[in-house]
This record gives sequence, C-alpha cells and structure tokens, in this order.
Amino acid sequence: MRAVNHVGVSVRDVAVARDFFIHALGAHDHGGFSWPVGTGPADESLALSGTSAEVALLRTETAFIELLAFGSPTPGERPHGAPGVESLVWAVADVPAALGLVPRRTRRRRGPTEPAAG
Repeated sequence: MRAVNHVGVSVRDVAVARDFFIHALGAHDHGGFSWPVGTGPADESLALSGTSAEVALLRTETAFIELLAFGSPTPGERPHGAPGVESLVWAVADVPAALGLVPRRTRRRRGPTEPAAG
C-alpha cells in the first residue's frame, strides 16, 4: 500500500461531524448527498438491504473523507473490541486546539499529543 485515498466514517450526526472535520481538522467541504430506503445501488454496494443515509464529502490535500449517518438500518452500539477500525489518527497543525474541540466524553488518548517533528 502506498497511501490512503478515501476513508468512510459512520457518524451519528453528519452536520456535527462535518463541522468538526472542517473547523478542527482543516478538511474542505466537497459536497454531499443522501439516499432513501429502496436505493438498490446503495444497498448492493453495502451488501445490506433497506439502507438510507445522509453523506457529507470532505477532502484534504491527500485524501477524501466520506461521513455517513445511517437512517436505516438503525445503527446500534459497537462494543469495545468488536471487529472493525478502532481508531483513525489525523495530522493537524495545532494539536491542543484540535483536542479542545473534541467533546470530552469522546476523547481517548492513545499516543503523543505533540506535533511530529519535520
């Protein structure tokens, strides 16, 4: 693998997540869309049936980020340790400022919070 080009992130609220990714992480708005239940191509690409979602598309200098808030099926809680991506780490210019915008209840520190050298 040479790089990550596209990341899809399931979120509870597209507007809140979009605002955070733009204002705290420096992503750029790239549009968005939604689909209602009964949209065959969406169901087929997700290998599910009866899906609906609201989607925000964002971009950075090196990747695209897709934020998805599913209306159907109703998302359940994901138990800690369940299979799947556990975390994503973003490089930002001002780590303390970005952390200050993360709601305290969602913070989990796993590594250094200082900018990388170079």
